[in-house]
Order: sequence, then structure tokens, then C-alpha cells
Amino acid sequence: MCDEALVRRLREGDRRAFEEVFEIHADGVFALLRRLSGCAATADDLLQDTFLKLAAASSDLAPGTRLGPYVFAIARNTWVSYRRAMRFDLGALVEDLVSAAPEPERNVAWGELSARTETALGALPAELRETLALSLSPLEPADVAQAMGLSEDAYRKRLSRARATLRDALGAWYTEVLL
Repeated sequence: MCDEALVRRLREGDRRAFEEVFEIHADGVFALLRRLSGCAATADDLLQDTFLKLAAASSDLAPGTRLGPYVFAIARNTWVSYRRAMRFDLGALVEDLVSAAPEPERNVAWGELSARTETALGALPAELRETLALSLSPLEPADVAQAMGLSEDAYRKRLSRARATLRDALGAWYTEVLL
């Protein structure tokens, strides 16, 4: 179903429309929140908060709202609120960026790569870590930019800056990181 029809139904309070939006976006939002929080239980709590906020705001949706960017923006804002009180856990983001299934003979090198990647990500400003995490979402770059409240050009520049900073920090190890 197209966003226009879902938005109309959400505005009318159609519970099934809300369930459809949840079915469409929950996995991607959960994956993003898992990367950002580093904890499945926290991601699940933040996912629920995200969709509660969507439910509360659904009657006020503008008719032309694109639901993917809108839902991911709510998730991002929910994360930002949560992050203010909690420390950024890099584990899940490292898992998503680094090959998670090393061959047995590469276990030592993979462990070092993971540690170096976690250190490099930890040194990134929060906005660049968030940009990397959102770049792994199922959204198109234009939609990620919208969810972050940026122009597409600004998003691409920030992502490029994040990758360049990570590349500089990792040196030769960067080629092993999946970006």
C-alpha cells in the first residue's frame, strides 16, 4: 500500500494501518536502534517508544508525509533522547561494520580489527557515528537525510566525512571494514 493511503488511514485512527506501518518498518528501525544502543533489550524498548510516538502523532500527520523517513526520524529522535542519559555502546555498530563470520585462522586478526574499529568509532563525534549507523538502514540516502533533518547533499558529505575519519583512524585495517 502506498504511503498516501496509509497516512490517510492513520489520520483517521485506523488501527490496521498502524499495524501495517509497524510491519513495514519495525525490522529496520529495530536494526538501527540495536546498532545505536548495542543492546537488543534497549532497542526493543526504543522501538516501542518510537511506535507509541507515531501513534500519538498519527492524527496530525501531513497528507504528503513519507512514512519511512518519518518513522526513522522518530526513532532517531527517540535514540537521541535516550543517548543523552546513556553512554553510546559501540558493540552493535562494530558488528555491523566488520565481517562477523571470520574463518578460524582469521579469528585473532578479526578480534584485533573489531577492537580497533570500536576504538576508532568511539573517537568519532556522536553525529558521525549516528550517520554511519543510519547509513546501514534500509532507507534510501535521500530518506536517511530526511530522517536526520539534513539535505541529501549534507548527509552525503557527513557520511563521507565519517568514512574518511574512520579510514584515517584504521589505516590499512579499513579495507576489512564493510562500508
